[in-house]
Amino acid sequence: MMEQYLNIKNKYKDALLFYRMGDFYELFFDDAIIASDALDIALTKRGKSNGKDIPMCGVPFHSADNYLPKLIKKGFNVAVCEQTETAEEAKLNLKKGPLKREVVRIISPGTLTEDNLLQRKNNNYLGAISIYNGSISVAWVDVSTGYFKSRLIGKGSNSNQKQLLTNFMLRKDFSEILISDDMNMDYIIDEWHPIIKKQSPSLFHYQSCFEQICSYYSVVSLDGIGSFSKGEIIAAGVLLSYLKLTQCGKLPFLSIIKSESMRDFLEIDYFTQKSLEILKNLSGNNEGSLISCIDETKTASGARLLKQRIIEPFYDINLIQDRYDLINWILGNNIDINNFQDILKGIPDLERSLSRISLSRGNPKDLLLISKGLLDTKEIYESLMLNQKKKLKI
Repeated sequence: MMEQYLNIKNKYKDALLFYRMGDFYELFFDDAIIASDALDIALTKRGKSNGKDIPMCGVPFHSADNYLPKLIKKGFNVAVCEQTETAEEAKLNLKKGPLKREVVRIISPGTLTEDNLLQRKNNNYLGAISIYNGSISVAWVDVSTGYFKSRLIGKGSNSNQKQLLTNFMLRKDFSEILISDDMNMDYIIDEWHPIIKKQSPSLFHYQSCFEQICSYYSVVSLDGIGSFSKGEIIAAGVLLSYLKLTQCGKLPFLSIIKSESMRDFLEIDYFTQKSLEILKNLSGNNEGSLISCIDETKTASGARLLKQRIIEPFYDINLIQDRYDLINWILGNNIDINNFQDILKGIPDLERSLSRISLSRGNPKDLLLISKGLLDTKEIYESLMLNQKKKLKI
């Protein structure tokens, strides 16, 4: 059993290995010492190695979700190793030794999908930064909602690029950032260093990243998807490679990747964002911030959208006019939004339920929530259309 454990652990050196044994996930050696301290659970021992006791700790399988958030919040990756055959199958194959086990998923701060591990009103962004021909590019994805975008930050002096990157990263509030092991860390302010995950420079190869994206969308060219810089393609390809690794081959359903430009939104610089306390107060908490005072949304997706609209105001006058026209239509038709509050409260987080299903991680509850959410949305739509028909008759 210990030989099997060590063989698996050797493949996942950068993660804490949750090794399934019966009704428990067990951790051994240094993993056990780290986890027992981080989770404040008892450190015991099991067997010996080179004449020394092997440290061990464990958590019950049925309550693992109570422990995982603590590890994820502290920046650890967790490799979940499950039994992939039953005792009956082993007997049928006349197999001796421990049951077959495999890592079925690597849980990292930027790849979460479970509601109990996520903040309801915040996106959970996994980002990748690439430097190509002197330009910095970023791609980012929210695995829990399928959101996938990229952006060319721009060329220029190192100090200017660092400032542009800092402004951008503060708006996105990443949970995890992937960079090449040989990237110059001077571009990234110290505040973000704890969430940096360095990757092999070989992953940042343009052609392989291009092929990753084409393979994911089943296309031979990106011409029909959009126009991207080579740096954006590299960053996006790195994200897909990382997701394939952490999800053990199962990629989530992602939207068609879209490239953002500087003219999509009004830029708010790092110090202005902080001093105006738009998303957080000066102490780093939510209380007293602008978003905390105006957020009266009733759905999780609405809260995330409001946050995005506040921190990234529209630049295009046509988009601003569209929003104005919509509000004017509601006011002009004397629509009492309060009538829809109770319905909106009952609409579940459809984006995250769909994401779990795409990863084969969903359950009957997710299907029920999606069904209810669609019916509730239909009710709101039909009520609005009925109001419009009455208006036209008058």
